[in-house]
Amino acid sequence: MNTTPESRLAALNVVLPEAPKPAGLYKPVLVAGNFLYVSGQGPLKPDGSLMTGKAGADLTLEESKLAARQV
Repeated sequence: MNTTPESRLAALNVVLPEAPKPAGLYKPVLVAGNFLYVSGQGPLKPDGSLMTGKAGADLTLEESKLAARQV
């Protein structure tokens, strides 16, 4: 299988929002070799607002899966 990350995300219907501006003195993304470490990022909706709620209490199973996927 010879796919690119972009084509795989498109096939999964995943839309990545723009990364928010850092709120402090940390690196939101660190590249080390072939690994990408992400820090301080939450689940964002396409409009840029933050998804909120507790899985099982405020969010359905599907909404919880979507929030986890967006992170």
